[in-house]
Amino acid sequence: SYRDLKVVDIAREAGTSPATFYQYFADVEAAILVLADEMVATGVERFADLVTANSWKGKAGYEGAEALAGAMLDFWDEHLPVLRV
Repeated sequence: SYRDLKVVDIAREAGTSPATFYQYFADVEAAILVLADEMVATGVERFADLVTANSWKGKAGYEGAEALAGAMLDFWDEHLPVLRV
């Protein structure tokens, strides 16, 4: 859970200091929410590309729906720790 994260650990992993972390974020939750927003924006772009790139008629529509559903499940699996926030 993100609640187990500590600023010191995040800063160390990022190769920076806790003071630098606090220049950008009020706390760990704020950093996680920014990360979640960015992930969702990326996902929306990915899904929009799939929606607009496919024909939604007949067999192509079925295949497009399968691709979209698969992309959504893959996205969720890839980002589960953050999206659970």
